[in-house]
Amino acid sequence: MHNLKTFQKGLKEPVSEATPHFNIVEFECKCSKQHDNQIDLELVEKLELLRAACGHKPIKINSAYRCFDHNKAVGGSKGSKHMEGIAADIVIQGVDPRKAAVKAAMVGFTGIGIYKTFTHVDIRTEPSVWIGE
Repeated sequence: MHNLKTFQKGLKEPVSEATPHFNIVEFECKCSKQHDNQIDLELVEKLELLRAACGHKPIKINSAYRCFDHNKAVGGSKGSKHMEGIAADIVIQGVDPRKAAVKAAMVGFTGIGIYKTFTHVDIRTEPSVWIGE
């Protein structure tokens, strides 16, 4: 079961004490609407593990939680894990997306998408790996 944290936009605080390198604002929906956001704490904890596995290199969150409208606007899939608060599209400084995907699998991410400029990671129930465009 997921351990979701619900929050309002604009909070500039750590996600939790267990995740010192990520700020809650990094995970909010990028749309212009004011609405609740949610993020799974397990996702963030795995991102901390991934950061450590990659030599403590910074991880940039391109996209995490998405509301239905924003997900549709950016061409996200109808079943996008971003809308559940259990996914993030990331870039790890100095790490190729394919190498990031291997490290992501090693730390326990179950959904991994490899794209030219970023890596998608999520904590879905059924494992899935894909190559995106």
